[in-house]
Amino acid sequence: MILHYAEAGIDIVQAADILKDCVKSIHLSDFKYGKTHLYIGEGDLNFKGFFNNLYLDNLHAITLECNIPYDRNNPNIAVQSMMQARNYLENIIV
Repeated sequence: MILHYAEAGIDIVQAADILKDCVKSIHLSDFKYGKTHLYIGEGDLNFKGFFNNLYLDNLHAITLECNIPYDRNNPNIAVQSMMQARNYLENIIV
């Protein structure tokens, strides 16, 4: 959902501040110059500010939606990308 706010030109940090009492789950991906469903940390969205404005104790789930880079000759690329996204998220919310 955060991606869709960004696509509509809505500041996600401001949206988090306004909606923080209602947010129980997040559907998350990054956004950059019209490119969608990037791994978090690969785009321009301010996730640190976004999560700082939420009540993290109220969250039940965070779903990451990303375009997985897949190379048949090296499937570890997808695994590495997912691990980087997870590490990025852990560094923001821990």
